[in-house]
Amino acid sequence: MSLLTTVRIIAIYLAIGFLVFTVTTLGILILYPYAPDPGFSSILSESSLLGAPLSVILLFGVLYGWTLSAARRVIVRLSCWIPSLSPSARLLGGIRSKQASEPAESLDILSTLPRPVFLLGISLAAGIFLAWIPYRPDLNPTGGLIGIDTGIYVDWIARMLSLPPAQAVAYSFVGGLNGSRPLVLLTLYMVCLGGNSPSFTIQILPLFLAPSLSLAVYVFVYFGKGDVRLAGLTSLFTPFSYYLTTAMWGGYYANWLALVIGFLFLACLLRQSRSPTRVKYLVAIVLLSTILFLAHPWTWLLFASASAAFEFSLWFDTRRTPHALSLVGIVLPGVLLDYVKTLVFSTPSVVLDLTTKISVGGSVVGFWSLTVDGLLYTHSGLLANWLFMGLALVSSFAKSVRGSFERLLMFWVAAGSVSFLFLDGYNKARLVFDLPIPILGAMGAVVLLQRVGSGNVLLARLFFVEVLTLAGAYALQSMLLL
Repeated sequence: MSLLTTVRIIAIYLAIGFLVFTVTTLGILILYPYAPDPGFSSILSESSLLGAPLSVILLFGVLYGWTLSAARRVIVRLSCWIPSLSPSARLLGGIRSKQASEPAESLDILSTLPRPVFLLGISLAAGIFLAWIPYRPDLNPTGGLIGIDTGIYVDWIARMLSLPPAQAVAYSFVGGLNGSRPLVLLTLYMVCLGGNSPSFTIQILPLFLAPSLSLAVYVFVYFGKGDVRLAGLTSLFTPFSYYLTTAMWGGYYANWLALVIGFLFLACLLRQSRSPTRVKYLVAIVLLSTILFLAHPWTWLLFASASAAFEFSLWFDTRRTPHALSLVGIVLPGVLLDYVKTLVFSTPSVVLDLTTKISVGGSVVGFWSLTVDGLLYTHSGLLANWLFMGLALVSSFAKSVRGSFERLLMFWVAAGSVSFLFLDGYNKARLVFDLPIPILGAMGAVVLLQRVGSGNVLLARLFFVEVLTLAGAYALQSMLLL
Protein backbone atom coordinates (compact mmCIF):
# COMPACT_ATOMS: atom_id res chain seq x y z
CA MET A 1 0.00 0.00 0.00
CA SER A 2 1.47 3.35 -1.06
CA LEU A 3 1.94 6.26 1.31
CA LEU A 4 -0.60 8.34 -0.63
CA THR A 5 -3.25 5.62 -0.30
CA THR A 6 -2.55 5.31 3.44
CA VAL A 7 -2.91 9.06 3.89
CA ARG A 8 -6.23 9.03 2.02
CA ILE A 9 -7.58 6.20 4.16
CA ILE A 10 -6.58 8.01 7.35
CA ALA A 11 -8.15 11.23 6.04
CA ILE A 12 -11.41 9.39 5.27
CA TYR A 13 -11.56 7.86 8.75
CA LEU A 14 -10.85 11.22 10.38
CA ALA A 15 -13.49 12.89 8.21
CA ILE A 16 -16.05 10.22 9.12
CA GLY A 17 -15.26 10.58 12.82
CA PHE A 18 -15.59 14.36 12.74
CA LEU A 19 -18.74 14.06 10.63
CA VAL A 20 -20.33 11.74 13.20
CA PHE A 21 -19.57 14.32 15.89
CA THR A 22 -21.03 17.27 13.96
CA VAL A 23 -24.10 15.38 12.74
CA THR A 24 -24.80 14.22 16.30
CA THR A 25 -24.39 17.78 17.55
CA LEU A 26 -26.68 19.05 14.81
CA GLY A 27 -29.33 16.52 15.79
CA ILE A 28 -29.06 17.57 19.45
CA LEU A 29 -29.51 21.22 18.46
CA ILE A 30 -32.51 20.45 16.23
CA LEU A 31 -34.18 18.60 19.11
CA TYR A 32 -33.12 21.16 21.74
CA PRO A 33 -33.93 21.10 24.63
CA TYR A 34 -35.40 17.59 24.54
CA ALA A 35 -32.33 15.58 23.51
CA PRO A 36 -29.56 14.76 26.02
CA ASP A 37 -26.36 16.63 25.29
CA PRO A 38 -23.09 15.15 26.61
CA GLY A 39 -21.42 18.49 25.97
CA PHE A 40 -21.09 18.30 22.18
CA SER A 41 -22.80 21.65 21.54
CA SER A 42 -20.53 23.34 24.11
CA ILE A 43 -17.45 21.95 22.38
CA LEU A 44 -18.66 23.25 19.02
CA SER A 45 -19.56 26.62 20.52
CA GLU A 46 -16.17 27.00 22.20
CA SER A 47 -14.38 26.11 18.97
CA SER A 48 -16.40 28.76 17.16
CA LEU A 49 -15.39 31.34 19.76
CA LEU A 50 -11.74 30.37 19.40
CA GLY A 51 -11.96 30.80 15.63
CA ALA A 52 -13.85 34.11 15.80
CA PRO A 53 -10.72 36.35 16.02
CA LEU A 54 -9.37 34.61 12.92
CA SER A 55 -12.45 35.81 11.03
CA VAL A 56 -11.19 39.40 11.31
CA ILE A 57 -8.01 38.54 9.41
CA LEU A 58 -9.97 36.47 6.89
CA LEU A 59 -12.35 39.38 6.36
CA PHE A 60 -9.44 41.64 5.44
CA GLY A 61 -8.40 39.10 2.83
CA VAL A 62 -11.92 38.96 1.38
CA LEU A 63 -12.30 42.75 1.36
CA TYR A 64 -8.98 43.59 -0.24
CA GLY A 65 -8.03 40.45 -2.14
CA TRP A 66 -9.68 42.00 -5.22
CA THR A 67 -6.75 44.41 -5.48
CA LEU A 68 -4.53 41.50 -6.56
CA SER A 69 -6.93 40.64 -9.39
CA ALA A 70 -7.08 44.29 -10.42
CA ALA A 71 -3.28 44.57 -10.35
CA ARG A 72 -3.00 41.43 -12.48
CA ARG A 73 -5.30 42.90 -15.14
CA VAL A 74 -3.39 46.21 -15.14
CA ILE A 75 0.00 44.50 -15.48
CA VAL A 76 -1.21 42.29 -18.33
CA ARG A 77 -2.57 45.35 -20.19
CA LEU A 78 0.54 47.47 -19.55
CA SER A 79 2.83 44.69 -20.77
CA CYS A 80 1.74 45.56 -24.31
CA TRP A 81 3.56 48.90 -23.96
CA ILE A 82 6.21 48.11 -21.34
CA PRO A 83 8.36 45.15 -22.46
CA SER A 84 9.96 44.74 -19.01
CA LEU A 85 6.59 43.66 -17.63
CA SER A 86 6.21 40.81 -20.13
CA PRO A 87 7.60 38.05 -17.84
CA SER A 88 5.17 39.04 -15.08
CA ALA A 89 2.35 39.26 -17.58
CA ARG A 90 3.07 35.77 -18.92
CA LEU A 91 3.14 34.37 -15.40
CA LEU A 92 -0.11 36.11 -14.42
CA GLY A 93 -1.70 35.20 -17.71
CA GLY A 94 -0.87 31.54 -17.08
CA ILE A 95 -2.42 31.73 -13.65
CA ARG A 96 -5.51 33.34 -15.11
CA SER A 97 -5.86 30.64 -17.77
CA LYS A 98 -5.60 27.97 -15.11
CA GLN A 99 -8.24 29.72 -13.02
CA ALA A 100 -10.54 30.09 -15.98
CA SER A 101 -10.62 26.33 -16.38
CA GLU A 102 -11.71 25.73 -12.78
CA PRO A 103 -15.48 26.19 -13.25
CA ALA A 104 -15.65 23.43 -15.87
CA GLU A 105 -13.81 21.03 -13.54
CA SER A 106 -15.99 22.09 -10.61
CA LEU A 107 -19.16 21.24 -12.51
CA ASP A 108 -18.14 17.56 -12.53
CA ILE A 109 -17.92 17.65 -8.74
CA LEU A 110 -21.25 19.48 -8.45
CA SER A 111 -22.89 16.75 -10.52
CA THR A 112 -22.17 14.28 -7.70
CA LEU A 113 -24.21 16.35 -5.23
CA PRO A 114 -28.00 16.07 -4.68
CA ARG A 115 -30.37 17.51 -7.28
CA PRO A 116 -30.63 21.33 -7.30
CA VAL A 117 -34.38 21.28 -6.66
CA PHE A 118 -33.74 19.15 -3.57
CA LEU A 119 -31.08 21.59 -2.33
CA LEU A 120 -33.40 24.53 -2.93
CA GLY A 121 -36.22 22.77 -1.08
CA ILE A 122 -33.97 22.14 1.92
CA SER A 123 -32.89 25.79 1.81
CA LEU A 124 -36.47 27.08 1.90
CA ALA A 125 -37.47 24.69 4.69
CA ALA A 126 -34.33 25.48 6.71
CA GLY A 127 -34.96 29.22 6.42
CA ILE A 128 -38.52 28.87 7.71
CA PHE A 129 -37.45 26.54 10.53
CA LEU A 130 -34.61 28.79 11.70
CA ALA A 131 -36.80 31.92 11.57
CA TRP A 132 -39.47 30.12 13.63
CA ILE A 133 -37.10 28.97 16.41
CA PRO A 134 -36.97 32.23 18.45
CA TYR A 135 -40.78 32.30 18.57
CA ARG A 136 -41.31 28.64 19.47
CA PRO A 137 -43.94 28.53 22.25
CA ASP A 138 -41.79 26.21 24.37
CA LEU A 139 -38.73 28.47 24.10
CA ASN A 140 -40.57 31.79 24.12
CA PRO A 141 -43.86 31.17 25.98
CA THR A 142 -44.63 34.88 26.40
CA GLY A 143 -44.19 35.58 22.68
CA GLY A 144 -41.64 38.30 23.37
CA LEU A 145 -40.28 40.14 20.36
CA ILE A 146 -36.86 39.10 19.06
CA GLY A 147 -34.39 41.59 17.60
CA ILE A 148 -32.88 44.92 18.63
CA ASP A 149 -34.90 47.03 16.15
CA THR A 150 -38.07 44.93 16.27
CA GLY A 151 -39.77 46.99 18.96
CA ILE A 152 -39.07 50.15 16.99
CA TYR A 153 -40.82 48.70 13.94
CA VAL A 154 -43.84 47.83 16.09
CA ASP A 155 -43.97 51.41 17.38
CA TRP A 156 -43.75 52.79 13.83
CA ILE A 157 -46.59 50.59 12.58
CA ALA A 158 -48.73 51.38 15.64
CA ARG A 159 -48.19 55.07 14.94
CA MET A 160 -49.28 54.65 11.32
CA LEU A 161 -52.42 52.74 12.38
CA SER A 162 -53.42 55.64 14.61
CA LEU A 163 -53.35 58.05 11.66
CA PRO A 164 -55.75 58.54 8.74
CA PRO A 165 -54.59 56.59 5.63
CA ALA A 166 -53.18 59.62 3.81
CA GLN A 167 -51.20 60.74 6.85
CA ALA A 168 -50.04 57.16 7.49
CA VAL A 169 -48.59 56.97 3.97
CA ALA A 170 -46.91 60.34 4.45
CA TYR A 171 -45.50 59.17 7.79
CA SER A 172 -43.77 56.22 6.11
CA PHE A 173 -41.71 58.74 4.11
CA VAL A 174 -40.91 60.86 7.17
CA GLY A 175 -40.82 58.48 10.17
CA GLY A 176 -38.78 55.31 10.39
CA LEU A 177 -35.34 56.93 10.53
CA ASN A 178 -36.14 59.94 8.35
CA GLY A 179 -38.32 58.00 5.94
CA SER A 180 -35.59 55.57 4.91
CA ARG A 181 -37.86 52.49 5.05
CA PRO A 182 -41.16 53.37 3.36
CA LEU A 183 -41.58 50.09 1.47
CA VAL A 184 -41.43 47.77 4.48
CA LEU A 185 -43.49 50.16 6.63
CA LEU A 186 -46.24 50.45 4.02
CA THR A 187 -46.24 46.67 3.50
CA LEU A 188 -46.56 45.96 7.21
CA TYR A 189 -49.17 48.70 7.56
CA MET A 190 -51.36 47.19 4.86
CA VAL A 191 -51.08 43.73 6.44
CA CYS A 192 -52.12 45.17 9.80
CA LEU A 193 -55.14 46.85 8.21
CA GLY A 194 -56.53 43.32 7.77
CA GLY A 195 -56.83 43.01 11.54
CA ASN A 196 -53.41 41.66 12.49
CA SER A 197 -51.54 43.31 15.34
CA PRO A 198 -48.16 44.93 14.61
CA SER A 199 -46.42 42.46 16.97
CA PHE A 200 -47.89 39.41 15.25
CA THR A 201 -47.12 40.83 11.81
CA ILE A 202 -43.48 41.40 12.75
CA GLN A 203 -43.22 37.88 14.18
CA ILE A 204 -44.35 36.20 10.96
CA LEU A 205 -42.39 38.51 8.65
CA PRO A 206 -39.13 36.47 8.91
CA LEU A 207 -41.06 33.34 7.85
CA PHE A 208 -41.51 35.02 4.47
CA LEU A 209 -38.20 36.89 4.23
CA ALA A 210 -35.97 33.85 4.96
CA PRO A 211 -37.19 31.62 2.09
CA SER A 212 -37.53 34.64 -0.20
CA LEU A 213 -33.84 35.44 0.24
CA SER A 214 -32.86 31.84 -0.53
CA LEU A 215 -34.96 31.92 -3.68
CA ALA A 216 -33.55 35.31 -4.74
CA VAL A 217 -29.98 34.03 -4.28
CA TYR A 218 -30.87 30.96 -6.37
CA VAL A 219 -32.15 33.20 -9.20
CA PHE A 220 -29.11 35.47 -8.95
CA VAL A 221 -26.58 32.64 -9.23
CA TYR A 222 -28.56 30.84 -11.94
CA PHE A 223 -28.82 34.01 -14.06
CA GLY A 224 -25.19 34.85 -13.35
CA LYS A 225 -23.52 31.47 -13.95
CA GLY A 226 -26.19 29.62 -15.90
CA ASP A 227 -25.61 26.58 -13.70
CA VAL A 228 -28.61 25.27 -11.79
CA ARG A 229 -26.42 23.02 -9.61
CA LEU A 230 -24.27 25.87 -8.32
CA ALA A 231 -27.45 27.91 -7.79
CA GLY A 232 -28.94 25.13 -5.67
CA LEU A 233 -25.77 24.81 -3.57
CA THR A 234 -25.52 28.57 -3.03
CA SER A 235 -29.16 28.85 -1.99
CA LEU A 236 -28.51 26.13 0.60
CA PHE A 237 -25.69 28.17 2.12
CA THR A 238 -27.95 31.23 2.49
CA PRO A 239 -30.13 30.33 5.53
CA PHE A 240 -27.08 28.91 7.34
CA SER A 241 -25.14 32.16 6.96
CA TYR A 242 -25.21 35.40 8.91
CA TYR A 243 -27.83 36.78 6.51
CA LEU A 244 -30.55 35.11 8.57
CA THR A 245 -29.03 35.08 12.05
CA THR A 246 -27.92 38.71 12.08
CA ALA A 247 -31.13 39.91 10.43
CA MET A 248 -33.22 38.16 13.10
CA TRP A 249 -31.31 39.29 16.18
CA GLY A 250 -30.61 42.74 14.79
CA GLY A 251 -34.15 43.27 13.54
CA TYR A 252 -32.82 44.25 10.10
CA TYR A 253 -36.16 43.79 8.33
CA ALA A 254 -35.79 46.61 5.80
CA ASN A 255 -32.21 45.58 5.09
CA TRP A 256 -33.33 41.95 4.76
CA LEU A 257 -36.05 42.87 2.28
CA ALA A 258 -33.56 45.04 0.39
CA LEU A 259 -31.22 42.06 -0.03
CA VAL A 260 -34.06 40.04 -1.56
CA ILE A 261 -34.79 42.84 -4.02
CA GLY A 262 -31.09 43.50 -4.58
CA PHE A 263 -30.32 39.94 -5.65
CA LEU A 264 -33.19 40.04 -8.14
CA PHE A 265 -31.92 43.41 -9.36
CA LEU A 266 -28.44 42.00 -9.92
CA ALA A 267 -29.89 38.94 -11.65
CA CYS A 268 -31.61 41.19 -14.19
CA LEU A 269 -28.43 43.25 -14.52
CA LEU A 270 -26.41 40.15 -15.40
CA ARG A 271 -29.01 38.98 -17.90
CA GLN A 272 -29.07 42.43 -19.48
CA SER A 273 -25.26 42.48 -19.70
CA ARG A 274 -25.45 39.47 -22.03
CA SER A 275 -28.39 40.84 -24.04
CA PRO A 276 -27.91 44.62 -23.83
CA THR A 277 -30.45 45.35 -26.55
CA ARG A 278 -33.32 43.63 -24.70
CA VAL A 279 -35.50 46.47 -23.42
CA LYS A 280 -37.38 44.35 -20.87
CA TYR A 281 -34.25 43.81 -18.80
CA LEU A 282 -33.51 47.54 -18.78
CA VAL A 283 -37.07 48.23 -17.61
CA ALA A 284 -36.67 45.61 -14.87
CA ILE A 285 -33.39 47.20 -13.77
CA VAL A 286 -34.99 50.64 -13.46
CA LEU A 287 -38.02 49.26 -11.62
CA LEU A 288 -36.00 47.13 -9.18
CA SER A 289 -33.54 49.95 -8.55
CA THR A 290 -36.49 52.15 -7.58
CA ILE A 291 -37.98 49.51 -5.28
CA LEU A 292 -34.57 48.84 -3.73
CA PHE A 293 -34.14 52.51 -2.85
CA LEU A 294 -37.58 52.58 -1.22
CA ALA A 295 -36.72 49.45 0.78
CA HIS A 296 -33.35 50.56 2.18
CA PRO A 297 -31.37 53.43 0.61
CA TRP A 298 -28.04 52.36 2.17
CA THR A 299 -28.27 48.95 0.58
CA TRP A 300 -29.28 50.65 -2.68
CA LEU A 301 -26.20 52.88 -2.47
CA LEU A 302 -23.86 49.88 -2.21
CA PHE A 303 -25.63 47.92 -4.95
CA ALA A 304 -25.86 50.96 -7.22
CA SER A 305 -22.16 51.77 -6.77
CA ALA A 306 -21.08 48.22 -7.58
CA SER A 307 -23.53 47.88 -10.49
CA ALA A 308 -22.59 51.26 -11.98
CA ALA A 309 -18.89 50.32 -11.86
CA PHE A 310 -19.74 46.97 -13.44
CA GLU A 311 -21.70 48.55 -16.31
CA PHE A 312 -19.02 51.19 -16.83
CA SER A 313 -16.40 48.45 -17.17
CA LEU A 314 -18.57 46.72 -19.78
CA TRP A 315 -19.04 49.99 -21.65
CA PHE A 316 -15.29 50.64 -21.47
CA ASP A 317 -14.60 47.22 -23.00
CA THR A 318 -17.29 47.32 -25.70
CA ARG A 319 -18.25 51.00 -26.13
CA ARG A 320 -21.85 49.82 -26.61
CA THR A 321 -24.56 52.38 -25.87
CA PRO A 322 -26.94 49.97 -24.04
CA HIS A 323 -24.39 49.59 -21.26
CA ALA A 324 -24.34 53.35 -20.77
CA LEU A 325 -28.15 53.37 -20.68
CA SER A 326 -28.10 50.64 -18.04
CA LEU A 327 -25.70 52.71 -15.96
CA VAL A 328 -28.15 55.60 -16.06
CA GLY A 329 -31.05 53.27 -15.25
CA ILE A 330 -29.19 52.02 -12.18
CA VAL A 331 -28.36 55.38 -10.64
CA LEU A 332 -31.05 57.81 -11.84
CA PRO A 333 -34.10 56.34 -10.02
CA GLY A 334 -32.46 56.58 -6.62
CA VAL A 335 -31.10 60.07 -7.25
CA LEU A 336 -34.51 61.35 -8.38
CA LEU A 337 -36.35 59.68 -5.50
CA ASP A 338 -33.86 61.06 -3.01
CA TYR A 339 -34.28 64.56 -4.41
CA VAL A 340 -38.09 64.39 -4.50
CA LYS A 341 -38.33 62.93 -1.00
CA THR A 342 -36.01 65.62 0.36
CA LEU A 343 -37.98 68.33 -1.45
CA VAL A 344 -41.45 67.14 -0.44
CA PHE A 345 -40.88 65.80 3.08
CA SER A 346 -37.78 67.81 4.08
CA THR A 347 -35.91 64.66 5.11
CA PRO A 348 -32.09 64.42 4.88
CA SER A 349 -30.75 63.14 1.59
CA VAL A 350 -28.77 59.91 1.45
CA VAL A 351 -25.56 61.78 0.63
CA LEU A 352 -26.05 64.21 3.52
CA ASP A 353 -26.83 61.37 5.92
CA LEU A 354 -23.75 59.52 4.69
CA THR A 355 -21.49 62.36 5.84
CA THR A 356 -22.70 61.82 9.42
CA LYS A 357 -21.52 58.19 9.33
CA ILE A 358 -18.06 58.80 7.88
CA SER A 359 -15.08 59.78 10.00
CA VAL A 360 -11.93 59.74 7.91
CA GLY A 361 -9.38 60.44 10.63
CA GLY A 362 -10.84 58.37 13.47
CA SER A 363 -11.82 55.43 11.28
CA VAL A 364 -8.41 55.14 9.65
CA VAL A 365 -6.46 55.50 12.90
CA GLY A 366 -8.67 53.02 14.76
CA PHE A 367 -9.25 50.77 11.75
CA TRP A 368 -8.23 47.52 13.45
CA SER A 369 -10.02 48.16 16.75
CA LEU A 370 -13.18 49.34 14.99
CA THR A 371 -13.18 46.23 12.80
CA VAL A 372 -12.78 43.97 15.83
CA ASP A 373 -15.58 45.84 17.59
CA GLY A 374 -17.91 45.56 14.59
CA LEU A 375 -17.21 41.92 13.83
CA LEU A 376 -16.76 40.38 17.29
CA TYR A 377 -18.97 42.49 19.54
CA THR A 378 -21.83 43.79 17.40
CA HIS A 379 -24.81 41.45 17.81
CA SER A 380 -22.80 39.02 19.95
CA GLY A 381 -20.31 38.37 17.15
CA LEU A 382 -22.76 36.66 14.79
CA LEU A 383 -20.84 38.03 11.80
CA ALA A 384 -17.57 36.49 13.00
CA ASN A 385 -18.03 33.16 11.25
CA TRP A 386 -14.58 31.82 10.40
CA LEU A 387 -16.03 29.05 8.22
CA PHE A 388 -17.80 31.36 5.77
CA MET A 389 -14.99 33.94 5.87
CA GLY A 390 -12.42 31.25 5.12
CA LEU A 391 -14.41 29.76 2.26
CA ALA A 392 -15.05 33.24 0.84
CA LEU A 393 -11.32 33.95 0.94
CA VAL A 394 -10.64 30.72 -0.97
CA SER A 395 -13.09 31.87 -3.63
CA SER A 396 -11.61 35.37 -3.78
CA PHE A 397 -8.14 34.07 -4.60
CA ALA A 398 -9.20 31.11 -6.75
CA LYS A 399 -11.82 32.56 -9.07
CA SER A 400 -11.18 34.30 -12.35
CA VAL A 401 -12.68 37.75 -12.94
CA ARG A 402 -13.07 37.24 -16.67
CA GLY A 403 -16.74 36.26 -16.44
CA SER A 404 -19.44 38.85 -15.88
CA PHE A 405 -20.65 37.09 -12.72
CA GLU A 406 -17.21 37.12 -11.11
CA ARG A 407 -16.61 40.68 -12.29
CA LEU A 408 -19.82 41.88 -10.64
CA LEU A 409 -18.90 40.15 -7.38
CA MET A 410 -15.48 41.80 -7.48
CA PHE A 411 -17.00 45.26 -7.91
CA TRP A 412 -19.50 44.49 -5.13
CA VAL A 413 -16.71 43.64 -2.69
CA ALA A 414 -14.54 46.51 -3.95
CA ALA A 415 -17.30 49.07 -3.39
CA GLY A 416 -17.79 47.77 0.13
CA SER A 417 -14.06 47.67 0.90
CA VAL A 418 -13.63 51.37 0.09
CA SER A 419 -16.52 52.39 2.35
CA PHE A 420 -15.32 50.01 5.05
CA LEU A 421 -12.22 52.15 5.61
CA PHE A 422 -14.18 55.16 6.86
CA LEU A 423 -17.01 53.72 8.99
CA ASP A 424 -17.28 53.16 12.71
CA GLY A 425 -17.56 49.68 14.22
CA TYR A 426 -21.34 49.38 14.06
CA ASN A 427 -21.62 50.61 10.48
CA LYS A 428 -18.73 48.35 9.46
CA ALA A 429 -20.88 45.45 10.71
CA ARG A 430 -23.87 46.73 8.75
CA LEU A 431 -21.71 46.93 5.63
CA VAL A 432 -20.40 43.37 6.07
CA PHE A 433 -24.01 42.21 6.30
CA ASP A 434 -24.63 43.58 2.79
CA LEU A 435 -21.59 41.91 1.21
CA PRO A 436 -21.82 38.67 -0.85
CA ILE A 437 -19.63 36.69 1.57
CA PRO A 438 -22.10 33.75 1.77
CA ILE A 439 -22.13 33.62 -2.05
CA LEU A 440 -18.35 33.66 -2.17
CA GLY A 441 -18.32 31.05 0.60
CA ALA A 442 -20.42 28.66 -1.49
CA MET A 443 -18.10 29.18 -4.46
CA GLY A 444 -15.09 28.60 -2.21
CA ALA A 445 -16.64 25.31 -1.07
CA VAL A 446 -16.94 24.29 -4.73
CA VAL A 447 -13.25 25.08 -5.29
CA LEU A 448 -12.27 22.90 -2.33
CA LEU A 449 -14.66 20.17 -3.45
CA GLN A 450 -12.93 20.15 -6.82
CA ARG A 451 -9.51 19.90 -5.18
CA VAL A 452 -10.53 17.15 -2.76
CA GLY A 453 -12.65 15.32 -5.32
CA SER A 454 -9.81 15.08 -7.79
CA GLY A 455 -8.21 12.62 -5.41
CA ASN A 456 -11.24 10.90 -3.87
CA VAL A 457 -14.92 11.49 -4.60
CA LEU A 458 -15.96 9.94 -1.27
CA LEU A 459 -13.75 12.38 0.61
CA ALA A 460 -15.27 15.26 -1.38
CA ARG A 461 -18.80 14.18 -0.44
CA LEU A 462 -17.79 13.86 3.21
CA PHE A 463 -16.29 17.33 3.04
CA PHE A 464 -19.51 18.70 1.50
CA VAL A 465 -21.70 17.23 4.25
CA GLU A 466 -19.22 18.39 6.90
CA VAL A 467 -19.32 21.98 5.72
CA LEU A 468 -23.13 21.97 5.65
CA THR A 469 -23.45 20.44 9.12
CA LEU A 470 -20.97 22.95 10.56
CA ALA A 471 -22.86 25.81 8.92
CA GLY A 472 -26.19 24.42 10.10
CA ALA A 473 -24.88 24.01 13.66
CA TYR A 474 -23.66 27.63 13.63
CA ALA A 475 -27.08 28.83 12.50
CA LEU A 476 -28.93 26.75 15.10
CA GLN A 477 -26.65 27.79 17.95
CA SER A 478 -27.02 31.41 16.87
CA MET A 479 -30.81 31.23 16.79
CA LEU A 480 -30.88 29.43 20.15
CA LEU A 481 -28.20 31.79 21.55
CA LEU A 482 -26.19 28.82 22.84
